[in-house]
Amino acid sequence: MEDDGDEEEEEEEDDEKKMAKEFYEEEMRRVEAEKKRKKKALNAARQHGGKYEETFGEREGEVVDGHRKISSEITRNKGLVPARPKKFKNPRVRSKIRATKLKNKVKAMVPNKSHLRTDIVRSIPMKN
Repeated sequence: MEDDGDEEEEEEEDDEKKMAKEFYEEEMRRVEAEKKRKKKALNAARQHGGKYEETFGEREGEVVDGHRKISSEITRNKGLVPARPKKFKNPRVRSKIRATKLKNKVKAMVPNKSHLRTDIVRSIPMKN
């Protein structure tokens, strides 16, 4: 009887291994199909000169609640913005740079008193 129990356990383990292997293979096929779909969409977008935007769980062009999905550019509503250096994109950093420049300007206007020598007198005495 002990032999029957061992055989049944082995069969169950084999069944579990087969199921796990089938699940793994099915998942791999699904992932490969998803990769191919994304690659195809990316190539199509490149050919038409547009941008490829990932849609989460929805097919591109699918109607949702009677309205199309809007792009992130429309959501941000920035319009046309001139190109700027990176240091001017952050308002806090920009203000810091401007304050430093103004501080340096003020320093340049005030004479530097550290170079004055008090031990030398270069004045001419007045005659009565």
